[in-house]
Amino acid sequence: MRQRERSARYGRRAPIAAIQQAAGGTSGAIGEIGQTIAQLSLIAAEVAAVAEQQGQASHKIACAIAGAAADACTVSLSIAEVRAAAASNEERSDEVRSGAKRVGNGSAALQVAAGTFLERVHAARGVRSVASPRMRDHETSGGPIDRGNRRAQAGSPVSMIRAQSEAP
Repeated sequence: MRQRERSARYGRRAPIAAIQQAAGGTSGAIGEIGQTIAQLSLIAAEVAAVAEQQGQASHKIACAIAGAAADACTVSLSIAEVRAAAASNEERSDEVRSGAKRVGNGSAALQVAAGTFLERVHAARGVRSVASPRMRDHETSGGPIDRGNRRAQAGSPVSMIRAQSEAP
């Protein structure tokens, strides 16, 4: 019986030892799980901090993009103003060109008219000299032709035409 009691005690001790051993292993595993959870918690905190920094950087980028868009709008408006000014300058240039062309045409017409006039004056002068001695007397005596020359200012178109007409 003693042996039975011993074997019963020993038989009970083995399962208790196994339970104690299993509990020790479980406790160690729970400790390792706790350490893993702590590490995961640190990683989660770091990820949250990085996400916050990323959010701030994204906000700064969005502000910079908005500023660039506003600047692009300003540049676009400035380009439109420059185009309008260029179109206005082109219109003014066309007007100046047209005016210069009219002046050139008028100048050419005036030159032709002055040449014709001078030819007529020369022709008439030659006829007057021969046909009318009285006209020759007026020319040399300060008559109407000389007075006309005195009224014309030196260098004016009228004085130049008269000077050319008086040339032999």
